[in-house]
Amino acid sequence: MIYQNPIQLHFEDKDARDEAYAELDKVKHEGDIRNMFTKIHIHNDKVQLSGAALQKLILDPLPEMILEQMHMVDLTRKSNEDIIDIIQCIGRTFKNWEEAKSNLKKRVPSKEKS
Repeated sequence: MIYQNPIQLHFEDKDARDEAYAELDKVKHEGDIRNMFTKIHIHNDKVQLSGAALQKLILDPLPEMILEQMHMVDLTRKSNEDIIDIIQCIGRTFKNWEEAKSNLKKRVPSKEKS
């Protein structure tokens, strides 16, 4: 049986948490809300942020159009998972709206100047 020094394990875990936290800080919304939350979940498994710190990390990279809708929701008594579900719902709604708008533009011929 291989014995690992508890002090060594503590610092290895700390280094992994520090690296994961640095990656969390880099997470951005790049048009896909689900992808953003997948990255947050992966890195937060090591960091274990919760409460206000996790909410700030979740809300900071969101685009303005989603944040504007978030102001209509009372987040004070919501769990982090509830907040993530709400944000994903808003994100899907905006994505569907953008796709519908784009499809409409393709269907409606533009007026040309004569």
